[in-house]
Order: sequence, then C-alpha cells, then structure tokens
Amino acid sequence: MSHLVISSDDRRRIEQHAGQDDQNKNLLELVNKRGEFTYNVFVDALRISGYKDLADELKRDSQKEGSSEALEPQNKGLSEWTVPVYRVRLQKNYSNIIDCINHKKIVDHLISRDILTIADSQMINACPAQIQKNRKLMDILLHGSEKGFIEFLKTLREDSVTTELADEIESTLVTSRDISIMYGCYK
Repeated sequence: MSHLVISSDDRRRIEQHAGQDDQNKNLLELVNKRGEFTYNVFVDALRISGYKDLADELKRDSQKEGSSEALEPQNKGLSEWTVPVYRVRLQKNYSNIIDCINHKKIVDHLISRDILTIADSQMINACPAQIQKNRKLMDILLHGSEKGFIEFLKTLREDSVTTELADEIESTLVTSRDISIMYGCYK
C-alpha cells in the first residue's frame, strides 16, 4: 500500500477471504491484473519480507517472458485524475501510521469534529488487535474528506510522540507519477 499499487479497497477485498491460500490467490490475481510495475513492487516486497529465493525466481521468470507493457503508468492529463493529494500522502505513509498511532485519542477527536460517528468508533473498536483498529481507522480516513485528514494531523500534533509523524505525512512529496499509479488502483 505504501507504494500506491494497491488501495485500501483492494486490501479489504483480499482480507475478506478466510484462508491464507485464498488471500494469497486474490493478491496474485490483483498483482497480475495491475501489470509490470505492480509485479515489480510485489517481487521487491517478497525479497524484503525474507522470501529472497522466491523473489529471485519470479524475477528470472518475468525476465525470460519479457513484457510488452510499459513500466510506467499511462500518462493522462492531470485533469483526468481524481485522486486527492491527501489520500496519496496517507497511503504513502500507511505502514508508519498503523505502526505508530493509538486509535483511541484520534477517534475521540474525530468524533468531536463530526468526521467520525459513534458507529465508526464501534466498528473500529470491534477489531481484536491494535493494528487492525489502526487499519480500520486508516480505511475510513482514506475514504473520507480532506477535512478528516486535516483533523487527523491536528490530533497527531497534540501528542509529542506523533508530532513528527504528522510533519512527515504533511511534507510527503506527491508527484504526478504517484497520482497516476494510485489512480490505476481505482479505475
């Protein structure tokens, strides 16, 4: 997700399958559908996650087959893209956010600002583990408005532990290439 090649909707569709094999199959189908750039990010993620032999084998296989697809997403006029910059910033920082935040204070603040509802809070709190609660919150923010993003950053800045994270998110560089890649997740 931090590389913008899958969206939070994609993640939800993958995780809705009960078994790990079904989740893996769904992920592979998505990677194949998205093309070579997504495939390369996937192979790199395998390598980083400790599956070096599998990543090397997949890389060799893809080089043997070659590709007729361009590595870069198709360029379109920026006016045709509908991915807001704040979503790109949230998604590029997805891993850092879910690893660093504690949802409770953030959810309370967002409820007080009419960004989240009590039902949203209950849905978040129904998740069994902290990281799942953070993912659920991120899912809501990624589908929400820029106002929610701004209030989220304000909440992060209220805590000395997450002030730096707020600054990092806000200063995240968003290029037209980032927008193009993320746009590919939603079309």
